[in-house]
Formats: sequence, structure tokens, C-alpha cells
Amino acid sequence: MADRVVLHVGLPKTGTTFLQQLLWANRERLLAADVHLVVTTMRELFDAARDLTRDGSADWRRLADAVRESPGTVVLSCEGLSAVPAEQAQLALADLRPADVRVVCTLRDPARVLPSVWQQHVRTGSTVELAAFVAHVRDGMAWEWLPSTLDVLDAWSAGLRADQVRVVTVPRSTVDPSVFWHRFATAADLDPGLATEVPPPANTSLPAVQVELLRRVNLALGDRRPLEQPRYRELVRPLQGPRAVARATGTLAELTPDDHAWAADCAQRLVEALRERGHLVLGDLEELLPEPAGSASTAAPDATSDADVASAAAGLAADLLLALRARRDGGGAGHPASRGPRRPQGRGGPRA
Repeated sequence: MADRVVLHVGLPKTGTTFLQQLLWANRERLLAADVHLVVTTMRELFDAARDLTRDGSADWRRLADAVRESPGTVVLSCEGLSAVPAEQAQLALADLRPADVRVVCTLRDPARVLPSVWQQHVRTGSTVELAAFVAHVRDGMAWEWLPSTLDVLDAWSAGLRADQVRVVTVPRSTVDPSVFWHRFATAADLDPGLATEVPPPANTSLPAVQVELLRRVNLALGDRRPLEQPRYRELVRPLQGPRAVARATGTLAELTPDDHAWAADCAQRLVEALRERGHLVLGDLEELLPEPAGSASTAAPDATSDADVASAAAGLAADLLLALRARRDGGGAGHPASRGPRRPQGRGGPRA
């Protein structure tokens, strides 16, 4: 049985993909230090987390068995764990005893989380606009997209000592990403020096123009859109490739002033609640407070003009025409925009 289990339970869009890829890229060094990931693909973790939201009878049981058979320290990092109901979370913790469990919850400024979660849904076929998405969240209708931070902490901390639950804040975007890893490693009681190989960026945010183009393509596809996510992702890959992104404006989508003010109020109340709870915090709770609206790196959704979208669409059409000619001439089966870095095999489900 593992001596210690680190449960990184998300939340979504809080740097989880960065941490997971860093762990995966340094798996051999971790193993040499008696730190184990126990799964062979990240998909296994996602399936186990999804199973836990139901009855935990199959995939989770297999994962729990693997933890029991592992020595040393086991790290399980999956943002899908944030969606697990409190009753199932307690059953999962019982399955991991008598190991010493550490629950790590990563948190980020909600004014950046909301556009990121919305973008992720557009990238999986959604046609909803950002303002409508946020309206659903504000009306309490989007719990499955954006679980409540305090609810997640309640679900996973019941029955644990206060020192077993840690909160890690995501640094501002201008900070060296290694700072985030050091915070997480400290929260997980790991040596930060075990992760020296930094993987290339993955699951990076798209510029606002590119997201709007993809959303309109989803609208145009209608019921012709493939229901299977692998087929859909392959279909729309040209809209998310490095050449397409480079051609678009560099600004990200931003909340409207009213939504930004609401997110700032939510963040302030969250910070106050976390201070009262007294969880060990790695980082600074002030980082959860949104920066002033209208910063240079972001753009309000309605600032994405039809002309900008048309320009991005024309560039995409040119790429596709060249790719078709290359295929006809035997010069290759793909198009330049589709040749970006790919995730390791097995990385399925929600990503950060």
C-alpha cells in the first residue's frame, strides 16, 4: 500500500494540464524517487474520475487497487475529480486509507477561468456565446462546467486533518511557470527538483478571433458536426493550428464590465472564505482577485469584428486550398495548420 497519496482535484482551467504534463514528462525521475503515477495513460485517471461521479464500481476500483499495490508516494492529478459528489469523494478516500492523503486544490482568478472554460466548450462543439455562457453560470445553471470551489473543498476535506488539504493559487500570467510547479510540489510534499524536463506548452488559449471563427463554424456545421469528439477535433484542427493562431490577433476574450465586476465580487468572497477556513495556501490568495478590466492582453467579446473573423476565415481557406493541392499532387495528406504538437496518447477528457 502507498504510504502517501496526493489527490490533485483541480479545479478546471487552473493549470492542471501544465502540471499533468510536467509530471508525465518527468515520470522516470519521479519513479527513481519512489513517486508513482500508477497509470499508463492519463485517460485512465479521467475514466476513474468520471466513474466516481456515478457509482465508482469499475474504473475507480481498478485505480484504487493500483494505488494499494504501489509503494511510496502516489500522485493522482485529474480535474475531473472536482466534479465528484461529496458522498462518492468520501468513499474514494476510504478506499485510499490507511495511506496519508494530501488533497491539493489549484485555484485561479475567475475572470480568467470563465472565458477559458467557455473556450474549451467551443473547442468541443458548443455554439454558445461567452455572455450567454456567463449568464448561465450567474444563474447557477452551469455547475457541471464550473464546480464551486468551496463545494469541492468540502467534498474532499471531510474527515481529513486541516493540514491534509492544501490550496495552490495560479500565479499571474507574467510569472515564470516554474513558480506554479514549485508551489504545487511543496503542497504535495514533493521535491521540486524532481521535475527538470519542461514539456512544450499544450492546450494554450486561442485568440478571441479564432474562438469566434470556430464558434461560427460550429453553427454552420449544425447537425453535420461529428458527435464523436476525436472525429470532431480532427475536423476542426485547421482552425486551431499554429499557423491559424499566428495569423489571428493576439488578444484573448474578456468578460463584459458587468460580468467582470460580478466575477471580482465572487473572488473577493472566496478569498475571505478561504482565509476563514485556514487551509494551507501555497501562493497568495490576492492572486485570485481579477486584474482591472480591459487589460492590454484581453479584448471584450464584442470587440471581435466581422472583418477580423472574415480575415481569419480567408487565411484558413487559403491554407486548405494549398493543402488540397498538395494532397492532389502527392505532396502530403495534411495541411500546414494541422501540424502542431500533439498530446501524449491517452490524454482524454477535460483539460486545463
